[in-house]
Amino acid sequence: MKQIYDKPFLTPERQVEILISRGLLVTDKEEAIRWLRRIGYYRLTGYLYPFRDANRSFLEGTSIQHALSLYVFDKKLRLLVLDAIERIEVAVRVEIALLLGARDPLAHLNPRLLHINFSEKFSPDSGKTKHQAWMEKFDRSIAETRKDSVPYFLEQYGNHMPIWVAIEVWDFGMLSRFFNGMQKADQKHIAQLFGVSNEKTMANWLAHINLLRNIAAHHGRLWNRKLAITPSFKGVENLDSLQRWLKDEESQIFVAASIAILDHLISVTQPDSEWSNRMIKFLKDFPDVPNISVAQMGLDPLRF
Repeated sequence: MKQIYDKPFLTPERQVEILISRGLLVTDKEEAIRWLRRIGYYRLTGYLYPFRDANRSFLEGTSIQHALSLYVFDKKLRLLVLDAIERIEVAVRVEIALLLGARDPLAHLNPRLLHINFSEKFSPDSGKTKHQAWMEKFDRSIAETRKDSVPYFLEQYGNHMPIWVAIEVWDFGMLSRFFNGMQKADQKHIAQLFGVSNEKTMANWLAHINLLRNIAAHHGRLWNRKLAITPSFKGVENLDSLQRWLKDEESQIFVAASIAILDHLISVTQPDSEWSNRMIKFLKDFPDVPNISVAQMGLDPLRF
């Protein structure tokens, strides 16, 4: 049986007092209260978690400014990650549209062009195929979109718009699920365009990036987070930039592995991009916080 939450409501003023009672250094209570009103107690304390001891008290010398420094760093990290994901998402969309659109402008509606497990296998729970469930999501996305091109096509053709228009209303989750439902040969073709020889790895990467995107887009903590979908590195043995992750499985769950994947995909889609240099410079400016470093992201602190 689940417990009933019975802890009392706490005002920001009381929250500050509790943090101080646990050993947190707060030199300006009014400023701390303002931050708690702006960020929220549980979001802020997420950045204080590495500073706690076994008794849930804070390590000696821990300041609220340490948490705020990590919070600001994490906010900038999310923006950099989202910048890369947007570029990758658009590039993958276009390649899928070019590949399948040449065969049938309505390829995304054509079950015969998709993998049998996606287009014909019915779920015992829903009684639908994965493609049918995907189509329902697609229809909802069309109804909700405000993109300029879509209303014209809706008026002229209803939901039967060509795939090169339809992709504009796919979110990353839809893109990932559609890729996973494509025929294996088509998956491999797309994967190889992005320097990945294993189509299952590409499908894994898209699912992983979708999770990363959802965390970042909803303002979740990234910097020291262990991600639920561990990225695969099969099929990238020939890529020097990813060799470290092939050998270091324990670090694959950290966001540094995610950054390495984004960096590789950006280098393929936009070879002249400065994203990699911006990320390296950003990581080198990691905040000066006691006992905390880029190691909590899965990176080697000696390199930054």
